Amino acid sequence: PLSLVAALSPRPLLLVQGSDDQVVPVVDARALADCHGHAELRIIQGAGHHLRHDPRAIAVLLGWLERQADARPPLTPD
Repeated sequence: PLSLVAALSPRPLLLVQGSDDQVVPVVDARALADCHGHAELRIIQGAGHHLRHDPRAIAVLLGWLERQADARPPLTPD
């Protein structure tokens, strides 16, 4: 997957990782972020692998999406 992540650059990429994840170690998330070159890596302290319902992870995702929307040029009618 490292080569695939590198191919995503320079597209924005958010990686959200639990510090206590027993399935995917934090070091793997850091490697993915480093390979991308511009990824934002957010580590949720005390969280495990299942972040879908973690309010901290949801807040990180919503904030990131908002920043991505703000960074895009406004749509203009054809």
